[in-house]
Amino acid sequence: MTKKYVSVFFDENPFKSYQFLTDIQDLERGEEVVVDTRNGLKVATVEGYGERNHSIPMNIMKWVVQRIDLDAHKLRLEKEARREELRLKLEERRKEIEEIQIYELLAKEDPSMKEILDEFKGI
Repeated sequence: MTKKYVSVFFDENPFKSYQFLTDIQDLERGEEVVVDTRNGLKVATVEGYGERNHSIPMNIMKWVVQRIDLDAHKLRLEKEARREELRLKLEERRKEIEEIQIYELLAKEDPSMKEILDEFKGI
């Protein structure tokens, strides 16, 4: 396992960098990662990634836990939005059909309703 070092910042203080150990390959600037801090797990944004240089202290002991992959979450939100869009279309169509069926039932019982409905359908 090759240890690399990653510099990150936290949203609450984007002007201060912190360094963590990582064995995750190919982290890129701007990616979000979960890091193990003295205050527990936190989300941070990658600023830099690479081999240790002399400006990084040797006593770094905390690790990047994992890269955050939002692709599955974005797909889930897209599916949810599409499902709601289809539900609204289904509901609209159900109301149209229900309305026509009510008119049909009434037309069976009332000759003047049948006459009006026949004219309505003919237009």
